[in-house]
Amino acid sequence: MYLLRERKALQRNSSGGLANMEIDIQSSDFRLWNIAEVAASLGVSAKFIEKLRTAGDFIPAIVIGRCVRWDPSAVQAYAHSLTEKAAAA
Repeated sequence: MYLLRERKALQRNSSGGLANMEIDIQSSDFRLWNIAEVAASLGVSAKFIEKLRTAGDFIPAIVIGRCVRWDPSAVQAYAHSLTEKAAAA
């Protein structure tokens, strides 16, 4: 959904610049992860990630049409937060 807003903002910007983009992506290699990449990075199955997602126990996904994606830094922060919870207990 946010990609469509970016595209429309770029189309409206007659100067060709990126001034009207709603999301500022600093790195040219910015890439979202699919469910298989998220599962591999956490060392679990894609089915387990899907169960967590549908139960509302996982970080919110970015849904673009039928594609479900996650920000890699958010996935890493989620994994780190689980580590801290386990260490505090």
